[in-house]
Amino acid sequence: MPKIDQYRKVLRHKYILLIIWIISFLILILSYIFALLYPGQIPKTIQIPLLCIVNLASGFFFPLTVSRIIEFIRDRDIATVIWDFSSECRDAGLLMFYSSRDNEIAKRALEKSFLEHNEGDILIVGPSLRLFFASDAYFRKEIENNLDKYEEKGVKIRAIYSHIDKNRSLPIRSYIEEFNPDGTHPEGKPRKKFIWQSINFNNWNGNCSKDKFSLDDFCRTYHEKFSKNFDNKYVRCIQDLKSVEIGLNELNSRTDGGKVIEARTTICAPYCTAIIFPNVCYFTPNLLYHSAPVNLPMLSFLRGGSVYDRILDHFKFLWWTGLPLNAENPDKES
Repeated sequence: MPKIDQYRKVLRHKYILLIIWIISFLILILSYIFALLYPGQIPKTIQIPLLCIVNLASGFFFPLTVSRIIEFIRDRDIATVIWDFSSECRDAGLLMFYSSRDNEIAKRALEKSFLEHNEGDILIVGPSLRLFFASDAYFRKEIENNLDKYEEKGVKIRAIYSHIDKNRSLPIRSYIEEFNPDGTHPEGKPRKKFIWQSINFNNWNGNCSKDKFSLDDFCRTYHEKFSKNFDNKYVRCIQDLKSVEIGLNELNSRTDGGKVIEARTTICAPYCTAIIFPNVCYFTPNLLYHSAPVNLPMLSFLRGGSVYDRILDHFKFLWWTGLPLNAENPDKES
């Protein structure tokens, strides 16, 4: 049943109960008034039906009254909970909660922020930032449409995402999302299910066999096998990062100065996506999951709150420790 129809049905029932309560109340009042005005004068032929009507009215009036009092008390408790929740949100600077980053309302809010932004830098951090800079990305068009305005007004976009050769989270993320349980790549074919995907969770005892697979060995060899041999192997994480690098260069090439977007890569694991505007920050937590993207809830925090400040400090740290997009790997031999 649609929510609006369900709401109307509940409202109709409440109106019916209210009418029954009013009628019962009026019957009781009129009966007592009648008895007080004519004490001992009411014939028994009238007293018996009148008594039945009074008892019937009492049977409706008192239970409905008691239930309404209970509902009122419960609503007061709920109101207290809502008030406490609102207070905590206000203290944290929480402006809005969206059920998913892919939520249409969330998308429109973020699009509007890009469209209306006129002053100050836009800071973006995430594992790959594919949604913002890859050629087929959802928000790429919004950024591209505003590039001329950003350049004219001196707005910079500063982006941080995973280092393609050195980020420790990439091999683990790829293993969870794409690789077979034995560490082999299916090369475009559907992979085998992991043990925790193919059994009932309630019966899982935590002693899943890894088939002699070593995650440490996998991480050590991952970059040699895949990130440095991108043309020979398809890995979604690596493809995303390559697409983002190409997209960033394309976007900058469409501006006069070619420097509206500045990017750095990090060996740390920015397992969140944050878009920080001077007045508000959009934040989506992330986690390792076999289906990508995870699309966890997105939250927006106002500037001046503790959460906004901490996310901004996190960005500053990653920016300070990051490498410019086209910088040589510091671990390579010169």
